[in-house]
Amino acid sequence: MVVKFFSDKRGGGIGSLNYLLDKKRVEQGTAKILSGDEHITRDLVMSMSQKHKTCVGCLSFEEVDIDESTKKELMQDFERTLMTDEMQGHYNILWVEHTDKGRLELNFVIPKIDLQSGRAFNPYFHKIDYSRKDLWTDYVNLKYSFTDPKDPAKEQSLQGSKKQYELIKDYEALDKLLQEQVANGSIKSRQNIIELLKQSNIEVTRAGKDYISVKLPQSKKAKRFKGGIYDEQFTSPTELRTIHSAAKERQRAYNARDNKRELERVKQELDELIQSKAKFYRERNNKYALQVSKRSRNLQMEQHSNELLSRDAYDDDFRHSCMVCADSALSSARKQKSNGQERGELYLRSEGSNDRTRGSYLYQDQVTEDRNDGIRNRVDSRDREIARRAGAGADAEREVVSTEQEALTRKRGLDDKIREFIKQLRELENTIRQAVERISKKIRARLRDRKLKNEVLGGRGLGM
Repeated sequence: MVVKFFSDKRGGGIGSLNYLLDKKRVEQGTAKILSGDEHITRDLVMSMSQKHKTCVGCLSFEEVDIDESTKKELMQDFERTLMTDEMQGHYNILWVEHTDKGRLELNFVIPKIDLQSGRAFNPYFHKIDYSRKDLWTDYVNLKYSFTDPKDPAKEQSLQGSKKQYELIKDYEALDKLLQEQVANGSIKSRQNIIELLKQSNIEVTRAGKDYISVKLPQSKKAKRFKGGIYDEQFTSPTELRTIHSAAKERQRAYNARDNKRELERVKQELDELIQSKAKFYRERNNKYALQVSKRSRNLQMEQHSNELLSRDAYDDDFRHSCMVCADSALSSARKQKSNGQERGELYLRSEGSNDRTRGSYLYQDQVTEDRNDGIRNRVDSRDREIARRAGAGADAEREVVSTEQEALTRKRGLDDKIREFIKQLRELENTIRQAVERISKKIRARLRDRKLKNEVLGGRGLGM
């Protein structure tokens, strides 16, 4: 089994859904939905305004007889590995099975949008997520004993014939011909392969440590041929035998490995990467939740402030209530001051009071008076603020009335211009009608004259 993600420079979209659920495939029974809702996924993709809309890929198996319960388990485990439990409820996914290529493909389409926040969400970044995806592939192949693309026995080498190079239209045929040339000794090194391809007008776009990339004349993209005769160590037939011996050793080591221990090791590394990705998503979601909460509080405060300002400026009942409260506070302050003065005089006149007692009562009276002065100042300040806002409200009302009067005046002037224009149109219409009548009269007169003339000329002809 291998996991593939399909790139699309245009960002993907409805085309991927149309391809996976092609009408012909569906009718033939080689395409069917395993999980998800096509209509929901389609509506989500169509509602997105961003360029990059979908993440599309597949789980590809050489095995075609996988039972339904295993397919479901694989799909759920893949989602958990790719997006972790932290993103449950945040994404939509559609799974479509294909069996028309001689193998089993579990295709998936994920709209790139967070369903809860409405923000863009890309479930797979190649540089960041490749290691986790690759480990999951190893884990699944070990656990279910699927065909492993990393098995050395699956490696391919290239062979060919010099006379047929220019006629080659297929990469597999080129691979076979090059392999034959190496086997019969016509090609003795990788450099010979590169030179031979260039002489045959076949482009070698890149040469790496253990591969070369070849582009056929009618091909749009180059194809990489890796390992064996394409390794840079292939400098002679002897070195090629060394390469083959190393490949056999890798095959032996692969077959001799302890699958149970390897499975435990891969599972441990995979769990660590999943936990790291889950932490990233958890911090991401918490950060967004805090931003939403902060914006909500700011919005509530702004709405509350606007309501208070609106009531201060235009609500007469509210201003009246403020004035009543201010009057009540002022009256209470005066009454408290009067009572304090009376108590002070009473204590000062009392016989047997010592100087310390009198000083205490005088201090209390002074504190009370200072407190009352503070209340009066706040009440006076509030009265002035209410008066100021009331005046601002009156000014605003006068400005509105003045604006309405100006608008009414402009409207009247515009109505007068329209009436004058209509009058001029009617006069022009009358003038045109009169001109048409005069022209019609002249035409009819000329027609009568011509008819009379014809009758006279016709009578003379008969008389002759």
